[in-house]
Amino acid sequence: MSLVIRVREGEKAKALARLIKHKAPILTCTGCGNRDFALIEEPDLGYRTNIERSRIYARSDDKPFWDDDSPSAVQQLLVTLLCTTCGYVEQFSEAVLNGAMPTAYGVDVDE
Repeated sequence: MSLVIRVREGEKAKALARLIKHKAPILTCTGCGNRDFALIEEPDLGYRTNIERSRIYARSDDKPFWDDDSPSAVQQLLVTLLCTTCGYVEQFSEAVLNGAMPTAYGVDVDE
């Protein structure tokens, strides 16, 4: 079975689906092995999934884990797929799909 990514409407949604098909052509559902997904994003209507990482405080002394000047607060658009068989959710970073370099996310722990 070939990879199917279903979209409700919109050219931007279709472009995201094509991008995933290009970048992850052998994608299968981690939960059941299915290859039929629904794209949850509707970028043409302004609906997107966004991941946001921000400062978290330690419970014991209420001090931040990193400094105020740290560039660690991150927001990133995601592309969310839902398996049409079992409902498992798969997500992709749009920045990576569009060519963000691995080094943008840090260094290898063994370096």
